[in-house]
Amino acid sequence: MSDLEDAVAYRVQKMYTRKNGTTAWRLVWESYETGVRSQRHVPEKEWSSVGFIAEMTLEEAKSRAKQLNSRNRLKKEEERRNKIQARLKREDLTESAYLPAFYVDSFEESILKRFCDSDAESKKFKKFISNWRAVKRVIRRISLDPSEYSEQPEIIYNYCASKGFSPEYVKKIRRILNLWGFYVSKRAGTAFLPLPAPSKHLLGKIEDAFFEANAKGLASEPLTVELLQGAKDELRKDHYNWLFISVWFGLRPLEIDELQDKDTWTIRKEGNIQVFTVYQSKLTSISRDKRWKLIPILFPEEEEAMRIIKSGEFSRPLVKTLETKVGEGITCYGGRKNFTDLMLDKGYSLESISAWMGHSSIETTWQKYKNRLAVSIKKIS
Repeated sequence: MSDLEDAVAYRVQKMYTRKNGTTAWRLVWESYETGVRSQRHVPEKEWSSVGFIAEMTLEEAKSRAKQLNSRNRLKKEEERRNKIQARLKREDLTESAYLPAFYVDSFEESILKRFCDSDAESKKFKKFISNWRAVKRVIRRISLDPSEYSEQPEIIYNYCASKGFSPEYVKKIRRILNLWGFYVSKRAGTAFLPLPAPSKHLLGKIEDAFFEANAKGLASEPLTVELLQGAKDELRKDHYNWLFISVWFGLRPLEIDELQDKDTWTIRKEGNIQVFTVYQSKLTSISRDKRWKLIPILFPEEEEAMRIIKSGEFSRPLVKTLETKVGEGITCYGGRKNFTDLMLDKGYSLESISAWMGHSSIETTWQKYKNRLAVSIKKIS
């Protein structure tokens, strides 16, 4: 049976045979919700409202139940068709409003082919067309006129983050969106302001979403304490400070950036230990009061990291800077990638480390952040 067929139904159940040879039966209303079946015995006083009477034979009652169930299925099928038609109608309206066929055809012919040297069989052109199809899906989803791109970039970039697009892919989408916006606006005789590059905050959201959505994602080589110390003289002070915070607190890049806002962190006392409390802006699906993670300040290096945070003298380095001055394969996630091994070497449990990193389960910490190539010789104390 399909979900549509068994969602709700009347069932006639045989009870017993009377002395006169007739069969006693009862009427049951059966429904399914999230895959769980529930039943209600329909009292005899309610039977007449749906066309059942006590004098019916078992076969007559079953026939009536089948008739009612068929009507219910037809009604639900009609509702389903209406919903599909409404969705298709909305898609057609969206297409007409934001991707009019005439503009799309002429854009592809006059802009895309010219941009790709008019070679429709070239790999470059085919790749561009593939990216253009993706951009059309973005346009349908965001439902923004090109004149609104520059005013509401967060709508576009938040959508990209929700889809787990890579930062590089977002660059391609932005480029084509601006080509499309300029073309349509020129044809319509209206002004067009290009979609700006994502702000540091939005770029951080995109990077974090991509990293979390992909096992490999922005996979970074671990940035160890020794590796960072060895590159200290090569790095700008503010860049070194940013990486130092990353290594000793294991924060996400966006979380470190947001430490410039003093509303995103605080320090409190838990007994004799100071606790660094950090706001996790990526956790948008839970209430604000539950988005904080607590990291105990246990080492002199963490006390030094807190002094840096209070000074505000830190800024995120470019990945290119890290690769040339720190090591190949190191990204802004390097410190976070090494944090699990660093804390395990210090003798702390995986459960504690997972909580400090803001993970919902230790499986994430173990699978994505434990360096399997690192030799572990620590004994259980």
